[in-house]
Amino acid sequence: MKPLCYAIAISCCSVLFAQGDDNLLLQYRRGPNPDGFYHRWNATLGVQGNWMNTDSDFTKAGISVGGGVGIKRNFSKSFGVETGLHWLPIHYSYTLEDNSTKDRLKYWEVSLLGRLSPSRKWTLLFGPTYNRLQQAINSAIVDVANNSKQYPEGRFQNAFGALLGINFQWKGQLSVGVRYRYIKKDTSLLQLQSNTFSGVSLGLFYTLKNPFVKP
Repeated sequence: MKPLCYAIAISCCSVLFAQGDDNLLLQYRRGPNPDGFYHRWNATLGVQGNWMNTDSDFTKAGISVGGGVGIKRNFSKSFGVETGLHWLPIHYSYTLEDNSTKDRLKYWEVSLLGRLSPSRKWTLLFGPTYNRLQQAINSAIVDVANNSKQYPEGRFQNAFGALLGINFQWKGQLSVGVRYRYIKKDTSLLQLQSNTFSGVSLGLFYTLKNPFVKP
């Protein structure tokens, strides 16, 4: 009986070794995933064209150009976080009978976003933003006391918002993306101007480390 057991054991070992690493990986799902690599840290530079408007029904959206930088921390191939600093100008015009002027606002946008990547080519971004006002001017004089086109302090304010976007890794380190932004701040009913904005951005981005190349 013992010789038979020894013979069976030796045969099983021979079969296992003869299968090789590839067959063992297929049968037992063990071993490293050759496509499971990712960069733990990465950075992105980008430029974006923005089309945004207020929540008022008497303003018309305009086009502006901004850009910025994002720092990424990946925890796996498919999940990570990103914080960024972007220059966000917002342009729009009034459509009232007695007011067809244009507002030009400039914000620094600080974002903290989650990143989900179902594949190396596609990434979904979502999270909160904080928008710090830098300048608010109009195409006409709005501060009569100072004969200035710059709005008086307090007319526009810093505001929190949210961002939802999708990126497509177009070629190598270049990607294109679409963002939807929503910024909200309660505004006095006594003033014409609104502190609530929404709109889309189309961007071109350059990633410092190629996501298709193993680190």
